[in-house]
Amino acid sequence: MTISRKWLEALGYDLAAAEQSVSFGDASQSHVARVVLLDCFGLSGAEEAEVECVAHTLPESYGLDGIIGLNYLCRFRKVTLDFGDSVLTLDRGESVVPSSA
Repeated sequence: MTISRKWLEALGYDLAAAEQSVSFGDASQSHVARVVLLDCFGLSGAEEAEVECVAHTLPESYGLDGIIGLNYLCRFRKVTLDFGDSVLTLDRGESVVPSSA
């Protein structure tokens, strides 16, 4: 999961104090970004505690403040994305514990 630095700072996260960082690259350059542990993250009431997040601001031309990651989505039994209706459905079903493999 990725959220822009400005939003994380606005929410009170101290990025300078983050002990973990991650390196990654895109088509034009490499990046190093801080990793923070969100106390809580949710979409439409589907809240989860302790979700790791990369503090990285995407290019403004993307029009995005972040990207929902599999580290959040895998906490649900079924994830459905209906492009036609622009709807994301998160189904908890039975309790899911992500595998450590």
